[in-house]
Amino acid sequence: MRHNGRPPIYASDLPITHLDLRPKPEPKTKGRPPEGPEALIVCPDCRWWVALKRHMVHPHRDRRRRPTDGRVPRCPGSGQRVIVNLSYDTWREQLAQAVADASTRRAVPQFTKPRPPVPPAVHQIARAREKALAAAS
Repeated sequence: MRHNGRPPIYASDLPITHLDLRPKPEPKTKGRPPEGPEALIVCPDCRWWVALKRHMVHPHRDRRRRPTDGRVPRCPGSGQRVIVNLSYDTWREQLAQAVADASTRRAVPQFTKPRPPVPPAVHQIARAREKALAAAS
């Protein structure tokens, strides 16, 4: 995998929600390496979650572009170098703080208007009229 020639991105400069540094899950069978990516990052160009392998954004296709020659072109953010200058513990603390901050926000209160009364059906109006005329005579 070759890098795309752009200057590297520092993980500490990214929004904390655009990075996932969770450790790999434990392997289900002994002797096999754990499956899944080591870390995930939001691609700076196409905004998709992509694996971070060998300190580079894993090559992927740009899903926003139209296919040319039957293939979707490669995303220009593929091969972007990423310098992970955060430890897992620091990242986890910052993520917990961001989640706590988001949970303290309140939505704008919604005011609902009372529903208007449901008018009687046409046949009920006719019957009421007949009864009123019968009572008056």
